[in-house]
Amino acid sequence: MRRLPFVARAGVIADIGAALDAARHARGGLWLVTGEAGIGKSRLAEEVAQRAEGFRVVWTWCTAAGALRPWSRVVRVLAGADTAAAQAVQQSPYLAELLAEGERPAPPHGDRETARWRLSLDLADLLAATSQPLLLVIDDLHEGDPSSLQLLVELAPSLRTMATVVLATARDGEHEWIGRRQVWGALNRLGETVRLRPFQEADIAALLSQTWGAAAPAGAVHIIAARTLGHPLLVCELIESQSDLADVSHAVPASIRAVVGARIDVLTESARRVLPTAAVLGTRFRLDVLAEVAEVSLSELGAAVSEAHAAGLFGDAEPGEGRFRHDLIRDAVYEALTVDQRALLHHRAGTVLAVFAHRGRDVEAAQVADHLLRAGLGSASDAAEFAGRAGEAALRRFAF
Repeated sequence: MRRLPFVARAGVIADIGAALDAARHARGGLWLVTGEAGIGKSRLAEEVAQRAEGFRVVWTWCTAAGALRPWSRVVRVLAGADTAAAQAVQQSPYLAELLAEGERPAPPHGDRETARWRLSLDLADLLAATSQPLLLVIDDLHEGDPSSLQLLVELAPSLRTMATVVLATARDGEHEWIGRRQVWGALNRLGETVRLRPFQEADIAALLSQTWGAAAPAGAVHIIAARTLGHPLLVCELIESQSDLADVSHAVPASIRAVVGARIDVLTESARRVLPTAAVLGTRFRLDVLAEVAEVSLSELGAAVSEAHAAGLFGDAEPGEGRFRHDLIRDAVYEALTVDQRALLHHRAGTVLAVFAHRGRDVEAAQVADHLLRAGLGSASDAAEFAGRAGEAALRRFAF
């Protein structure tokens, strides 16, 4: 599907652009882009990344995959792309532990607070060691484990003297930060916070005119604004589904579920079979895992993924991976499943991931435990085993 023009966020782009200019002179900082789901946080981060000329851009994201998982990805990417960063990792047993694979006994730590503090100091040294300015994007911060969030709190003051900007996206509702309001408050004090708002009618009019190169039909902008309440994802999904500007006012779905349902209806049976399995694996998923859980060949899976991408359900992803275009699209697919369907697919996912883990593949014990717990009481024993392994992995990474 076509990518729509970027509108309504010029002021925010200018402010973060100024922050990038300051970072070029070693005056970096932390920026938090917040708002409700579907408000355009990730799209804004993508636009900032495209404008970060001369910066090394590293993307990471928070999931339930395991303790310090987002920082593990940052360390891995930097160590593989920058010689100075690789040397910094080699000199730090704390950073090296984030890259270690396989199960090992948790090392004894006489002073765990000192160990955690050393990890944060070494991470700061790693970012400072990079040979060019760095833009670090952390997506879905609200899903981060407590240790990952605390590490960002500890890192934030050091950014002020680095050529590094950390841009984190997060939902800011009370529900998203239950039990973690203190760390969220600390992050807001340490960084600049931008809360994105819904589109106004002028924004929708600009989007329509830039998309089709003509002014919107009379009344269409008002109808779209009223039905979508200016929700950017819903507005964009509506516009992308239309082939003619004149038809916009006659086809305004009132929910993401309606959009997703209409697009699923036109998929082939093979793609419709793969989609729920992908939703159970999460917004982002590995294609090899998806093929095993869905019980399809890789060639059949490739065709299904391409079809879902063309329908606007899947977005671009790194090689070997797939992802839904947005969390809300994944949620709509997942919520359409019955309780029994979810339990069965979670059991399959947990079983496949457990086999991968036993074979030494890069699978977090926390991932396996999460799926087995969601599979129900029949998987409780195996879930407990992998939950214990996840705890050991957290200790090894100093995520106390």
